[in-house]
Amino acid sequence: MLTIGGPNSGEGNTIDGFSLGVSASGCAHVFVWNNQISNTVLGMAYHDDIEVFIFADSVSCAAGGTGISIDGSSVTTTVTFGTGNSVTGGETGLVLSGSCDINNESFRDFVFVGQTGDYIKLIGGLSHGTEFDATQCTFDGHTGATAGLAGNFAIEDKITHAIDDASLAFCRVTAGQVYITQSSFSAPATTSASIQRAIDVTHVDDTVHIAAGTYSSNFTVFQRVRLDGAGSSADPSTSTCISAQNSALAIMTIAASGLDAAHPLSISGLFLTGGGSSGVLFDSAQSHIALQHVAVAGAFTQAIEVHNNARLTDLSLFDVSCSTAGSGVGFRIATSGAIDGLSIDQSHFDDNAYGFYSNATSSSTHNENGLTNVSITNTTFSHDSQRGMYVEKLDHAVLDHVTVDSSGTAAGGTGIDINLKFGTYSSLTLTNCTITNSGTEAHPGRLDGFGLAIKGRNDAPSYASNPASLTGVHLGNVIITCRVTATDLYIDNNAAGITFMMAPVSAFRLAHRPRKPSASATRPSARASSATSSISQPIRSMLPAQRSAPSLRPTTRSLTSSASSIRSPTVLTSAAGAWCAFARLRFS
Repeated sequence: MLTIGGPNSGEGNTIDGFSLGVSASGCAHVFVWNNQISNTVLGMAYHDDIEVFIFADSVSCAAGGTGISIDGSSVTTTVTFGTGNSVTGGETGLVLSGSCDINNESFRDFVFVGQTGDYIKLIGGLSHGTEFDATQCTFDGHTGATAGLAGNFAIEDKITHAIDDASLAFCRVTAGQVYITQSSFSAPATTSASIQRAIDVTHVDDTVHIAAGTYSSNFTVFQRVRLDGAGSSADPSTSTCISAQNSALAIMTIAASGLDAAHPLSISGLFLTGGGSSGVLFDSAQSHIALQHVAVAGAFTQAIEVHNNARLTDLSLFDVSCSTAGSGVGFRIATSGAIDGLSIDQSHFDDNAYGFYSNATSSSTHNENGLTNVSITNTTFSHDSQRGMYVEKLDHAVLDHVTVDSSGTAAGGTGIDINLKFGTYSSLTLTNCTITNSGTEAHPGRLDGFGLAIKGRNDAPSYASNPASLTGVHLGNVIITCRVTATDLYIDNNAAGITFMMAPVSAFRLAHRPRKPSASATRPSARASSATSSISQPIRSMLPAQRSAPSLRPTTRSLTSSASSIRSPTVLTSAAGAWCAFARLRFS
């Protein structure tokens, strides 16, 4: 046993001006108490000692020096840190290498002051999978609890541990918190920061704070945590900007659930960019997930993908932006993917081929369960070349204050295409929505470009054996002004119980195919190619074209059907110069 100093005040040694203050090698037990070591290059050095006890020792290093170095290269060294230890100055405060165990896995109240490099540096696979408690330590005057966010990022950059190299132990500085910066790596073992390494050290309900900067990473959120980035803009000086390290994989895969609606798995403040497979991927059964202040921008196949194995309950998106540079899908639900409880608010699905896309599967007769209990509010689906929204499954949904502008501009495109398949759908409400400059007819006279299309597909041959039906659609305060070559509103196939209330309208313009007006025209006609179509109460929603129209009281009108429902196609249209089908028409 080697004892240097003593357990009582005044029993320690003062060592000044030596390049090496205290050294021990191969000892069974080393006790170092109450010593003051100053003006040294290496304050304490321990090599292959079985046990080392360090209590109330103070080391002051010269420039470029190291306070304490403990190495267990040949034997496992167990280190016990008592209270009152400190290292001031030098390049590195504490170095642990080889096989070292920290008794109670705690550095206690160790004080680090003025190091130009690392406060704590772990080397050589030290204690992989272990968590060391540094929450009582003081780093240049602050504990993790008092350092604040910027201070904790600065502390993180001066500790080399599992965040930098997954083979090392993790030093936790703040209870419940994990920090990562773009400098969180340790060359040559690692050459870039990894968000996955930060997630891997978490406990349930931890928060991972990701500093502003540029990251190249693919990562999986595998347990209930919170990811907090710096922001969702494209500026890495203020936001957390992440591109895929492997573009064949999603940048972020979410494979865990929240606790309940009040305690979701939360992702915020991220900008996912660069393109590739997906920005965000769901491919398992999960619940209670909240994405907020997240942007996905780049040439992705889909910005957010709910894949075939995904069964999601309570998914919330707030201030989420998805743009695939015009080539992909903003938000896609695959054929067997399902969501029960989708809330989207103040979000943007712009500059895609499809802003929102849900697929139905012909192997099921209940696709209504694939996307149900949906609320989309204060959200845009604009400049999406094929469709702003295209849904083959959508049930019990409310779209309120949704804006679609300049979508469906490709030939045959549509602003919002509700094209329901293989299920029994009901209760769709569109209120306070605006669809402008959307829909493009590909073949004049064939009715293949619309502002808003509503269909329950039962037409032969593709859908007759597994028909869909839709009942209970309400349009309230909806404005549709299409491109010149498109039809504003198109109702087709097995759709029934469509109601709307119109408000006073004026200043109509022609929204689609011109037709020579009839001198006796007094209201627009509802044309149907099938004699079985039925529209109750002709829709008095249009006025003769004029600069100003007399005010009308809001009038409720409904589209109902016979037993065979509304057959394809039913189109509300008008004559040029006399009527305009739903152009600049507001329902309420």
